[in-house]
Amino acid sequence: MQINNGIIVINHTVYFSPRMNMLYPAGDEEAAISLNTPVSRCLALLLEQAGEVVPRKTFYTEVWEKQGLYVTDNTFYQNISILRRALKTAGVRDDVIQTVPRQGIRFTGTALPLSTTLPQTQNATYQTNENRSVDERQPFFQPELKNSQRSRLKILTSAVSIIFIIAAMYLIAPLISEQQHDVFNSFHTISLESCTVHYYGAVKENEVSHILNARGIKCQNNHEIFLTVSDKSARTSIILCEKYSKTSQECQSWLFVGGNRE
Repeated sequence: MQINNGIIVINHTVYFSPRMNMLYPAGDEEAAISLNTPVSRCLALLLEQAGEVVPRKTFYTEVWEKQGLYVTDNTFYQNISILRRALKTAGVRDDVIQTVPRQGIRFTGTALPLSTTLPQTQNATYQTNENRSVDERQPFFQPELKNSQRSRLKILTSAVSIIFIIAAMYLIAPLISEQQHDVFNSFHTISLESCTVHYYGAVKENEVSHILNARGIKCQNNHEIFLTVSDKSARTSIILCEKYSKTSQECQSWLFVGGNRE
């Protein structure tokens, strides 16, 4: 079945809108369930190939890679799990999302465009009497949401986004701060003449003085010097700080390549 922006009826009980990324329990517009974009695309892909096994690689390509995104196996299965819960919450009682080991995922329910007259089902929750079809009743989902509904959705989405950003900043800030304080933890420290030298990389303690002297760097006035030597001494970085603390630094820096200053 070709999926477009129209409404798809799942198992005669739930409406799916690919355009709005939403599931609607039949007859209960207020209980609409919003899907994140990858989950919505996974569902659309399954409905397009209803009854057939969709390989995992196809999901990766169509849902993520074509959007320039990278996905892990764990993220993929999390999205499939979210999809199962959303369908159940919306009113699909059967487990219509089947995992086929080492092959992929298959949709085992029914999926029909809203314009298709559905078989008359006495127990279908969307029917108001025994003989009415979907086309004969007034659909609860309108092609365009009312302005008030659209506004509520925008406000809710914005609020969730703001809360997520604030929470992320709150969690990440201490990590950044910790990294800043610990950036020189891997350096070795020695006292040399009247300064302190922190060195790292392809350099030994007995080589520090020679490297500094060869490059015209003098230890004096309690300076702080940070020396980094790359493998095979191809690059040497020197930072000399006349004043150095966590809150204030006055430093000069040099980069030497193959013995020459850049």
